[in-house]
Amino acid sequence: MSEILKILLHNKLNLTFWGKVFRIIVFKIKSPSLRRKALKGDTRCYSQHQSLNTFLSVIDIQHSIEESVVDYHIKMYLRHRYDLLGSGWVKHTYCSQPLGVEGIKYNENIKIEDFDKAGNWLSKILAPAHLEESKRIWALTDEGYEPIDWQKDFKSGARYGNNIWYKDCRKVVNKKGVDVKVPWELSRMQHLAQLAAFSIFKNKEVRSKIIREFRNQFLDFSATNPPQMGVCWNCTMDVAVRASNLLIAYDILKQVDDENILDDAFGALFVQSMYEHGKHIVNNIEYAFIPSNHFLSNVVGLLYISAYLPGSEETDTWLAFSLQEVIARMKQQFSDDGTNFESSTAYHRISTEMMLYATALIVSLPENRKKALAKYDHKRWTKNPVLKARKFQEWNSESGKILPDWFVKRLYQAGRFVFDITKPTNEVPQIGDNDSGRFLKLSPVGKFVPNKEVEKKYANLNGYNELISNYAEEDEDFWDENALNHSSLLAAMSGLFDDSDFDRSNDLWLEKSLVQSLSNGEKFRISGTNSIVSSLSASTENLEYKSEWVYTASLNSRDKLTDKLQFIAYSDFGVYIFKSTRVYLSILGVTNSSNQPFAHFHDDKLSFELTIDGKDIVVDPGSYLYTPLPDIYKAFKSSKAHHSIIVESRKQGLIHNLSRKNRYPKIDIVGLDVNSICLQVKMKDIIKQRRFTIEENRVVIESSCNRAFLDNTGKVKEYSNGYGKLLNNVL
Repeated sequence: MSEILKILLHNKLNLTFWGKVFRIIVFKIKSPSLRRKALKGDTRCYSQHQSLNTFLSVIDIQHSIEESVVDYHIKMYLRHRYDLLGSGWVKHTYCSQPLGVEGIKYNENIKIEDFDKAGNWLSKILAPAHLEESKRIWALTDEGYEPIDWQKDFKSGARYGNNIWYKDCRKVVNKKGVDVKVPWELSRMQHLAQLAAFSIFKNKEVRSKIIREFRNQFLDFSATNPPQMGVCWNCTMDVAVRASNLLIAYDILKQVDDENILDDAFGALFVQSMYEHGKHIVNNIEYAFIPSNHFLSNVVGLLYISAYLPGSEETDTWLAFSLQEVIARMKQQFSDDGTNFESSTAYHRISTEMMLYATALIVSLPENRKKALAKYDHKRWTKNPVLKARKFQEWNSESGKILPDWFVKRLYQAGRFVFDITKPTNEVPQIGDNDSGRFLKLSPVGKFVPNKEVEKKYANLNGYNELISNYAEEDEDFWDENALNHSSLLAAMSGLFDDSDFDRSNDLWLEKSLVQSLSNGEKFRISGTNSIVSSLSASTENLEYKSEWVYTASLNSRDKLTDKLQFIAYSDFGVYIFKSTRVYLSILGVTNSSNQPFAHFHDDKLSFELTIDGKDIVVDPGSYLYTPLPDIYKAFKSSKAHHSIIVESRKQGLIHNLSRKNRYPKIDIVGLDVNSICLQVKMKDIIKQRRFTIEENRVVIESSCNRAFLDNTGKVKEYSNGYGKLLNNVL
């Protein structure tokens, strides 16, 4: 009761908080009737829009991906095999078998012997109210097409349900080892945008197969996932990402479809679906007390939908709201130095991708859509946050320069951050959570690993070779995606910004050329500056307990570790980097604040990553999994999982209670030189210090504290290099 009173007192003047409470209460009251309406009636929106705008020109798009990599992905996708969130390249059909998650496995397949063209099989999975229209849509698929089971967590084998109201899905399936992110990830349909990009460079026969696969998968999804039904509509973020990827894919494929596979009947269904996606985003927008990457994705997805759909009073309102909130989210969610407020390198990536692809679209809006920004009716928007009247907006659609200068500069700095934190291995350090999330996944970045070796590399793929032996397909290699390599984002940045540090066109032409096409050739030239340390504390404290960790590198005839040593600081994010031709050291000193979401923080203050001569010496363990196994997730977030200082097993990071009065560790830079930095953390009555020094052939880390402590450096035993992936060896 006392905690509830604290909430009431703390938030008595917080209108955003009470607005959220009010919306929750209203939804609780309305949900029974909304559920009944969705289960008993047709949930589709029959729009009158007949065509879509186009923002891409396939003539401009190029790629430099090895042909074997392209062909491998095309082959896998056409066979409905996907490697998502550590699943391995497994099939996703109604009869496919799961590999299991940490030994947990379910068999919840629905037995369907005949996927008849009439669609009678749909009665086994859909509510009766949705059958008629779903049968009509399914009848448009090609004979012999085998549908995907979009409702299945294909890692654990558990199944959600096409006939369950979208708000109820996660309550209905709540079992150990089941991961809702798995069907969500597949439903984003990012593989279709990738396939579409690949189709540009293939011969007519392969291109035709890709276009038909796109058509069939879209029809399959539409027939088996009516709006508001099933897990694929549960999370608005995934709805928004899916719509954006489908629009990019359709824009490309429509231009290369010289056989009219995507005919008018299909086009009408596609436009209708995009309108349905837009309505769903509007009615389920993920706006919260502290907006997150989810809300940003909603905004960007609605931007893509409203830009591609023809203008109307409704879509003009959507467009104006989207532009307003893209600008507002850049101001709120990205600091002046370009770093994302979620204090995670992985979430910085997806949020920056969304901002980049949103910006490319905004700068190339056609004149009729720009005019819409000058005449929209802000009173038509009835959701939170509110849509401002035109005179209060920051954009200027009439001058031709829509986005303010500070916005473009901050986006550029977001790209500079990725470049600066990138290690000699072309990977970024893992800071905070990592769910391997992406907005657009175009160029595959990774390498081939023999199937016979993949189980030795990844503990999560134990039994993989036995499982795929049932497919009667020949594939000796396994494409191992590298989620820590963010080069594709830098390449995309080079499509919008004139900066040679971003240019990865030798390897990743696809991202660069697609952004150039999307932005209609618009280029920005900005002088970048690294974030600097503004001030130091007066002095270090003399702490009683001390330890030292040293790594000695071989000199031979090579350069010293200190030769051409750079120091780069991103104080807003809280990461400090030393770089030279031989050494890379990133140090975490995040000073979190109450203006940040705390969900993705780890207990990792003063931890670090070290790479010498292109070899990782110390790495962060990552995240591995979220909700399917909460205890494992907590272990990966804990101080024991990081190369830091542990005092009495206490948490050194955020302490959160219901009053929302969070306590954060106070982190100061108490010493700085050309080759060293000393950070100090204060948390209640505990004071910790760490001095990091780069010497000619040594890296020295001196730790001290006013209490007895454990130096956890080198004691971390598990390592995940992407969501759902667990390596058998740390290094």
